[in-house]
Amino acid sequence: MPSIKALYGILLSGLVLYFLIYSLIVKKLLVVKIYFEDETRSDGRFRQDVLYDSSLKASKVITKPFSLIHEVSIGENSQDAADVSRKEKQDFTGEILSFLEGLGIPMNTGDVSPVNIPTTPLPRVNPNGASLPILMRKLDNYLKLSTDETCPTSHLRKVGLLAVHNNTVDKEDVAHELYFVDKGGQWKPNCKPRRKVAIVVPFRDRYAHLYTFLRHVHQFLRWQLLDYRIFIIEQADSERFNRGMLMNVGFTEAMKAANFSCVIFHDVDLLPEDARNDYSCPSSPRHMSTAVNSLEYKLSYKTLFGGVEGFWSEHYHKVNGFPNRFWGWGGEDDDLYVRITEKRLGLTRPAQMIGRYTMLHHVHADDDANPQRFEELRISGASVDTDGLKTLTYSVLDYKEMPLYTMISVSLR
Repeated sequence: MPSIKALYGILLSGLVLYFLIYSLIVKKLLVVKIYFEDETRSDGRFRQDVLYDSSLKASKVITKPFSLIHEVSIGENSQDAADVSRKEKQDFTGEILSFLEGLGIPMNTGDVSPVNIPTTPLPRVNPNGASLPILMRKLDNYLKLSTDETCPTSHLRKVGLLAVHNNTVDKEDVAHELYFVDKGGQWKPNCKPRRKVAIVVPFRDRYAHLYTFLRHVHQFLRWQLLDYRIFIIEQADSERFNRGMLMNVGFTEAMKAANFSCVIFHDVDLLPEDARNDYSCPSSPRHMSTAVNSLEYKLSYKTLFGGVEGFWSEHYHKVNGFPNRFWGWGGEDDDLYVRITEKRLGLTRPAQMIGRYTMLHHVHADDDANPQRFEELRISGASVDTDGLKTLTYSVLDYKEMPLYTMISVSLR
């Protein structure tokens, strides 16, 4: 008769085997992984007492670290994941959910809880975070860079929440503040950068937002010691705005300019609020803007993939880029989500306390919406290889290397 100790051993082995098999199954079925890569290397190039002190922020900064690794499956029901969408997107959201569910994609429809968008103006400044101009001075004064060494990353965890100013700014003042930016809107550190990144911004008649965006994002990217360049892709024709096609144009033109490892596709009205939101190349297609202030820092729906998206260049080629057929507001980012699932690429997000953004105030006109978006979405799966980068046609009307950005004006038809 086996001893009690032996029985305990058999039972323990069985439990370990059970949890191993279960974890493998869950990992295989996981659709969305929400995480933030934690780099813990400490090379001593920063003195913590100098870098992370009260002079960096207007008021209290959160010093207790958040959990930086968090995984969520799309089927999970959680009170913390209760989702909110704008009133103008309510019907559209319902159509998207039905469409994706029809493709067999697991949905979390119980978490969709539409409410009216705020009628009061958004706050003009978030005073509770670290000041980017002060961080620039700290970087200049205390970070010692060497051209034969890889750029340090130890400082990237020292600062989280940033002060975000979303008031209108004067472009001359912004140019003075961004003294470090080279012509064409590019910069690279003296050390060996982790990645070479293109920032692609679709654009039309949003100059009031542009310089607010540039002031914030240039300093944000420099703090992360990235080799980067900002491309503003302007639709200069009279057609409806085509965000997806402009992204494809931006990717194509960026690759002509340099060998970028990855591309961040970025709406001009979104400003990152947390310095830990890593803009270097993601491990797989990455939805960066997990939580936006105008949506109460919650996802409208689990498969949302709009606002700010990051791709390795080869991954963007693999999904054939954005679709070209969405003329007007809405639909192209949901089509992109279908492309990612069709090509069996993982979708990642930063933790919600890190992927936070301030949206600059604007209003969509009623005629901005794409009236054909629902019909177009029904053919998303079948059009992955026939509509996108491979079929892109456009005409460059003007190409200018401005002091703070590269402006590429195009006609899409």
